[in-house]
Amino acid sequence: MEHYLIETKIVYIYGRDAIYLDKIYHNYAKRKLKFVGEINGDCCSGTDDESFIKFSLAFQGVFAFNSTELDILRIES
Repeated sequence: MEHYLIETKIVYIYGRDAIYLDKIYHNYAKRKLKFVGEINGDCCSGTDDESFIKFSLAFQGVFAFNSTELDILRIES
């Protein structure tokens, strides 16, 4: 699988810890999906701003979506 940088108004976003997803809103009746979170300014090229930048992505006509947790901390006793 190849990885591509995404060009945005805040230049390029890169790194594993660049995007933080805080909330997911899914309206089943209206088939709308919205992601809300923050982008780590330290993981953006071309900027010296280390603060977090809020974002939201909204989609319409969504019938289904799948979410998978990638980071799992297992504590064995």
